Amino acid sequence: MATFTKRITKSGKTRWLARVRKLGSEYISKTFATLDEAKKWATHVESEINRGSIIPDAAAQRRTVAQAIDRWLEDKLPDCAESDRKNTKQMLEWWKDEIGQIALLRLTPERIHEALESLRGERTDSRVNRGTTPRCRVFWAGL
Repeated sequence: MATFTKRITKSGKTRWLARVRKLGSEYISKTFATLDEAKKWATHVESEINRGSIIPDAAAQRRTVAQAIDRWLEDKLPDCAESDRKNTKQMLEWWKDEIGQIALLRLTPERIHEALESLRGERTDSRVNRGTTPRCRVFWAGL
């Protein structure tokens, strides 16, 4: 989403600051003489981000599923009911082993489906359907 801010320079000229932010990354910004130029640039940058030509900052690119799971286990698992903690931790450890090395920005529904299919060969369908969904409802709010 782009935002535009009108600025007046010390010499009295009007300048427009265009800021674009997608995928939870840092803002990309540039200053223009006219609002029209700023809007054209912002539209172009948004389309480049959507195509994947412009990627978020390096830290966001490196953040993995394993790091997200570890953080969730540290921050949110204590909020789960005692009876749910062991099962939830087991399931998340399985996911961490299975897809933990993938960067969060690169995680796709297809990759999750592949992981579930690999588990389906080891477990019954009903176990896969129930066993891969943590009963602790705080889990879904934390991700």
